[in-house]
Amino acid sequence: MSPSTSSGQALLEVRDLSVSYGGIRALRDVSLRVEEGEIVALLGSNGAGKTTTLRAASGLAPYSGSVFFDGNDLRKCSPDQVVRLGLGHAPEGRRIFTRMTVRENLALGAYTVRSNSEIERRLAFVVETFPRLEERLSQSAGTLSGGEQQMLAIGRALMSAPRLLMLDEPSLGLAPIVVQTIFGVIKSLNERGTTILLVEQNAQQALRIANRGYVLETGEMRFEDTGSALLENPAVAQAYLGAAPIG
Repeated sequence: MSPSTSSGQALLEVRDLSVSYGGIRALRDVSLRVEEGEIVALLGSNGAGKTTTLRAASGLAPYSGSVFFDGNDLRKCSPDQVVRLGLGHAPEGRRIFTRMTVRENLALGAYTVRSNSEIERRLAFVVETFPRLEERLSQSAGTLSGGEQQMLAIGRALMSAPRLLMLDEPSLGLAPIVVQTIFGVIKSLNERGTTILLVEQNAQQALRIANRGYVLETGEMRFEDTGSALLENPAVAQAYLGAAPIG
């Protein structure tokens, strides 16, 4: 593992994170950091602990260790307070409310906002980011295609105006052309100022856009390096990319 060369306070810093479910240890002493303005990929096989890491940061899973966001100790925060601080989370499996309209789903993402004008401003940003959703605002979310549902899940997270957006498997189960759209949006959001922590089964795609990456293996951190270096790492390529190193 290549140590991080960053110094000072990261936007998100996870230190010695351990999580257990019953007698099963899901994470053991995991540490990572995300600097403001970065895209950081968190990779690993199924069951490696990627989703658990994001759930712990969001306050949705009990843990030992520490998680700091912009200097705030998240152990002292409820999940809604975490959102208010600026940490957004689009979970694995989308978790949309299928019987509610697209607009209602998006409005739920802004539940911490009291100003109607601010909610409308954020809604305008989301439909600018995902024009398809503007055409579907009055539809039930359950009538959307898989790709549209993923756009809705990300859009709902964006309604909280996060400084750091955690995305859990945003391309899972989507057609290749939709995957390209989703990755294009991730890059665009980052270029417009949103820091990204990306859990993604498409490791090659993730590392191509990531500044840095981490690889989890059975709940422990195995590799840390720049995205390009991880693409070229023979051990990572063999175990996680299913190919020889990519130049």
